[in-house]
Amino acid sequence: MLTPFQNDEERYLAWLRDHPRGFVLNTNKSHTPATMRIHRASCQYINGEFGSNFTTNDYYKVCADDTDELDRWLASHGHPPVIRCSHCHRPE
Repeated sequence: MLTPFQNDEERYLAWLRDHPRGFVLNTNKSHTPATMRIHRASCQYINGEFGSNFTTNDYYKVCADDTDELDRWLASHGHPPVIRCSHCHRPE
């Protein structure tokens, strides 16, 4: 199930804790494709290790349990598939 977060840091961080194997589409609120990335919920760049203000100011998150859901959301909003974070989507 897709869960969008805008101006709701507490619920977003709770979603990350409750879905450690989930995925997060990180974008600005204007949904500019060049700014979009898909991260794993465990990625330090979107989970609180490197800052705050994840769903406030210019940021918006869409969370899901798998990347297929996020890819469908992107397509339904007229966006092409987006880049996966090079930090958390590295080949093993």
